[in-house]
Amino acid sequence: MPRPERPLDPDRDVVQSFAARLRKLREQAGSPGYRELARRAHYSATTLSDAAGGRKLPSLAVTLAYVAACDGDRAEWEAYWRAAAAELAPAEVTDINGEVRAPYVGLASFQPEDADRFFGREHLVGQLTARLRRQRFIAVFGPSGSGKSSLLRAGLIPAVTAGHGADGHPCSTVLFTPGEHPLQECATQFAARLRIPAGTVLADLETDPTHLHLAVRQVLADKPDQAEMLLVVDQFEELFTVCRDTRQRSQFIAALLAAAQATASRARVVLGIRADFYAHCAQHPDLVEALEDAQVLVGSMRADELRAAITRPAAQAGLVVEAALVSTIVSEMLGNAGALPLMSHALVETWRRRRGTTLSLTGYQEAGGVAGALSRTAEHTYQSLSLAQQRTARAVLLRLVSLNEGAQDTRRRCPRAELDHLLSEDRTAAAEAVDETVAVTLEALAQARLLTVDADSVQIAHEALIRSWPRLRQWLDENRDGLRTHRQLTEAAQSWDALDRDPGSLYRGARLAAAQAWVSAAGHAAGLNAVEREFLGASDRAARHVVRRQRRVITALVTALVVTLAAAGVAIYQRQSAVDESRTALAGKLALQSTAAAPERPDEAMLLAVGAYYEDPTAPEARDALLSSQSRYFIGRLTGHTNVITGLAFSPDNRVVATASFDNTVRLWDPHSRTVIGTVPGRFMALSPDGRTIATDNQHATVTLWDVAHQRAMATFTGDTGGTLVDSLTFSPDGQTLATTSNDRVVRLWDMRSRSLVGTLQNDNHSLYGVAFSPDGHTIATTTGDGSVRLWDVASRTQVAVLTGNAAITAVAFSPDGHTIATTTGDGSLRLWDVASGKQFGVLTGTAGPALDVVFSPDGRTVAATSGADHTVMLWALQGPIITASPAAPVTQVTFSRDGRFLATAQQDGVVRLWDALSHAPQATLAGTTVAFSPGDHLVATGGDDGIVRLWDTATHTQVAELIGHVGPIRSVAFSPDGRVLSSAGDDATVRLWDVAAHRQIVAAAEHTGPVTSVAFSSNGTTLASAGDDGFVRLWDVVSHKQVAALIGHSGHVHAVAFSPDGTTLASAGDDGFVRLWDVVSHKQVAALIGHSGHVHAVAFSPDGTTLASAGDDGFVRLWDVVSHKQVTALTGHTGPASSVAFSPDGHALVSGGEDTTARQWVLDPVRVVSDDCRLLGATARTLWEQLLAGLPYPPLCPGNP
Repeated sequence: MPRPERPLDPDRDVVQSFAARLRKLREQAGSPGYRELARRAHYSATTLSDAAGGRKLPSLAVTLAYVAACDGDRAEWEAYWRAAAAELAPAEVTDINGEVRAPYVGLASFQPEDADRFFGREHLVGQLTARLRRQRFIAVFGPSGSGKSSLLRAGLIPAVTAGHGADGHPCSTVLFTPGEHPLQECATQFAARLRIPAGTVLADLETDPTHLHLAVRQVLADKPDQAEMLLVVDQFEELFTVCRDTRQRSQFIAALLAAAQATASRARVVLGIRADFYAHCAQHPDLVEALEDAQVLVGSMRADELRAAITRPAAQAGLVVEAALVSTIVSEMLGNAGALPLMSHALVETWRRRRGTTLSLTGYQEAGGVAGALSRTAEHTYQSLSLAQQRTARAVLLRLVSLNEGAQDTRRRCPRAELDHLLSEDRTAAAEAVDETVAVTLEALAQARLLTVDADSVQIAHEALIRSWPRLRQWLDENRDGLRTHRQLTEAAQSWDALDRDPGSLYRGARLAAAQAWVSAAGHAAGLNAVEREFLGASDRAARHVVRRQRRVITALVTALVVTLAAAGVAIYQRQSAVDESRTALAGKLALQSTAAAPERPDEAMLLAVGAYYEDPTAPEARDALLSSQSRYFIGRLTGHTNVITGLAFSPDNRVVATASFDNTVRLWDPHSRTVIGTVPGRFMALSPDGRTIATDNQHATVTLWDVAHQRAMATFTGDTGGTLVDSLTFSPDGQTLATTSNDRVVRLWDMRSRSLVGTLQNDNHSLYGVAFSPDGHTIATTTGDGSVRLWDVASRTQVAVLTGNAAITAVAFSPDGHTIATTTGDGSLRLWDVASGKQFGVLTGTAGPALDVVFSPDGRTVAATSGADHTVMLWALQGPIITASPAAPVTQVTFSRDGRFLATAQQDGVVRLWDALSHAPQATLAGTTVAFSPGDHLVATGGDDGIVRLWDTATHTQVAELIGHVGPIRSVAFSPDGRVLSSAGDDATVRLWDVAAHRQIVAAAEHTGPVTSVAFSSNGTTLASAGDDGFVRLWDVVSHKQVAALIGHSGHVHAVAFSPDGTTLASAGDDGFVRLWDVVSHKQVAALIGHSGHVHAVAFSPDGTTLASAGDDGFVRLWDVVSHKQVTALTGHTGPASSVAFSPDGHALVSGGEDTTARQWVLDPVRVVSDDCRLLGATARTLWEQLLAGLPYPPLCPGNP
């Protein structure tokens, strides 16, 4: 029987009066027990009992939870609480929980209600509001900790709400973060304002995301016509870190863009995005286009801004900050863009140590300063906890971090219910005691401002805690794979619970085994909550019910896994002991820097990767960085000019490159050795088509012709130039005409034989930057300051077309075949355009600053562009390690011919292309979206969306047969080892076998209950494997056409199957993120390979069967040791999901294809990669090392290089 509550005297004081009211409320609710209240309120029974105990005033959060559990009026009780709090502590400003409010917010972001103490960003707020008046879509980028969220919440929103937004009118505001289900979050926000069910809005947005524009107008329907809505999506990176549904990502982006870009839009959309997720945005073309002129960068605060942020909140609270303290913090913070939360936290800790009304340097130093205050606070809070509370703190904090590959870890908002009964084995008295421990631990972490806790969720106050607290970083680094397993378990358990504990949602097979293996490891079981334990228990009982023997199999697997892991641990320890610790640490640092530099600075990435491998060739991260450094267009850089380079040209034989510069030199280079072989004066130049003549400008508004062989002047054009200096020059393809542009906006055409002016093209509106002839000489393209390319008919001297872009185009060039135009822009990017359609289809990056010229090599395989900021020339190979077809489209499959001479790529646009496997020169174009070579390479089979399988003659590239039978798109084709039988699979849920010689169907099997995605023959040709959206891998007897096994293990669609060369092992991959290995004879699962985050689309065995490659949604191509089941390499480079993978027949190379429209070739021998990287770096290696790693001696990375 529960103990009676102690008596209260309501007249004694405000605390007992408040407690008496709470007890009366409980009586009115039927006097539920405190355990029942605890279940309803998500606070422990002890906490709720103390709230009505009359000893102290409970916090507002506890009070409102108590009231809600008793069906009381929350608004009325909040008023009661505030009155009591004011009576108890009237002397100082208090926060929502009744505590004295510091003048600084600490780790937490500023909120709209904190606008009165948000200082230092006034200039940036003004810029942002001014931009909002001019445009409807803006993205605010900045490093973690730079104050993006605070800028949006306490700067922009209050300014716009006060009437400083678009057109000076107040705006309605909607503020939210995407979370795991961004479209649902968006629907919830609008449903609340429209007072309709959220499901209605969600269904409408899922049907057509562009309807968000209509929802905005509906919310504003009763507002004045000029009223608008400000839609702020903070922490937009959650779209890539916690939302795993790629379709919902695209829908959410489409909805936001539609809201901002609709013709009658009444919305202005602002995104807050962490800068290290910029590349993730590039996976969405529409978002890329919207971002081109809509970016605001939040950088470091200036000294005056820092002073304002430090002193003005204190002054407003009646406090004084010592001048020495201000100077110290400003000096520590200048240039440190990501440390604002650390500064704010250090100031809070200094405020706690204030002397009277003064914040002193002594108090700041006692707190640990910017560098140490957060770590000291976190560690002090942790050490003050009991052992049980420390275990709880570890379990809670690990749940609040989202692990990321290739980017910093981020915080994760955790539902409060996820922490219920954490570390408890039951829901009775023991559970109550554990819940009390969780509540006390959360309270302690929240009191220290390390966590933010509300009634429904818990999250880390700021990601700075993840970076700055060594203990938390150690926890995260100890077992990242295990933490991912736990996170997947959490999501699966929550889904099972939400579906009324549907048995179909339980773990099975290897996924259950992997989870149990992780749980059985030391200390992991203690990190589960009640739902997760019940989910695993139900999964285990269901598995034992289906097959009793599975317990022994799982035990054997777990034991084998533990033994394997133990053996691996010993091997790793022995290896680490043999490698000098300092070199290993340096290798890791260089590898990380290489990965970060790869997207924009490929030569730096190569050098750093070679350096990492040199320091420790056994370090996995060094090997990963080195092999990944191949994924680049970059093939060289010409250095030597001392001012901006203005012009480029290749000689017809590719043996000479000419460059011109504002340093008044025109240099001739050997592109292979990258050395200068001649020099003439000039700022701009053009090389004649035969390579014998160079035309240059001079300071007297004339043009000089030079003999290339002897570098001597031959003639000078002195005709009418308008008295202006020449800005660009180009020869016609036949060399008979020279075109020049000047700053008077005129293109002049000169006859080379008569040395006279023969015509002009007048551009009336904008400055001219570049000029180029088409390969046939009939068309001239000019680039202008308005971002357009204008095409002119040479014969009639009239403009015939305009290609519009989004940035000022500074130079233009036609490809030799005339199908492509390359342009350079002020932002340093190089863009590729399809001439026939006028559409852009590719972007190359890497130049530093504006590029003033661009040119194709005569064979069309190389593009060169100037790099304005560093006075160099950037060289890209269009068909080097990265292969891109024109027009570009996502690559759905890659495969080699059996003799290794050809590479085939299939693309979403329904085109299969054959390439020379060595030179990557295009050979032929076929129809289809999937492809396979016959064993003798004399035939190519393709399947297409029209349901037709086509056979092609490899030598002549002509179609020899059409195999008709499928209804709907074909997803996979495969030849039997003897080439006599072809298998195909498609969306009609059938697997079909065809007689290749007779061109007739043998059988159509229909065991799958959904689209069939992949088929593969075993090496002896007797077994066929198929994979389908129904989640099954099926094995078929090729002779009898009967199914012999259905392999169960994947949860979700299965995308790919592949047999090992000896036919004993089958690999499969699917939506559950696992790569699974199966014994073909016993039909048992051998291993589940865990590493990908997201769907896995392709698998392939190496020719010797020792390595397995996989490609997935996370953009990684991963290599696995087939025997040990361990990942050996993770290749990065694809800027979107990787969808296909294939080994070369000799096993020395790998090719992958992706949704980024590229196929990428990877050499797998690190020694060869080092040699290739060093060859491309050439003489720049030492100079680049000294620039990047000043103070670190240059090691002999590249033997033979200077």
